[in-house]
Amino acid sequence: MCGLTQSDEELQTLRKIFTKLDTDKNGYITEDEIEVGMADLIGKFSSILGHDPDWKSILRSLDTDKDRRLDYNEFLSAATNRVKLLNDENLRVAFQVLDKNGDGKVSA
Repeated sequence: MCGLTQSDEELQTLRKIFTKLDTDKNGYITEDEIEVGMADLIGKFSSILGHDPDWKSILRSLDTDKDRRLDYNEFLSAATNRVKLLNDENLRVAFQVLDKNGDGKVSA
């Protein structure tokens, strides 16, 4: 047994994502870093989405101290707070990804 719980593994994964997005390694994810980083992380899905998500707006909505950047605690809070993540815009984008033929339905 490796000794890691599911949440330990999730935290390690989230730390890796944060570190990858924080390209200048200053402890914050800026608007530019999130745009570039998310394009790299989900670039292959952009054609499915039909548009590029507005990552700057998403960052601003998660930025609790309104300094236009995410520190690790804000990032972690957003990533682990399912209610914040499950807003109308994110659900709409997720639905569009699953609705591959654009008929307004998700099928097996």
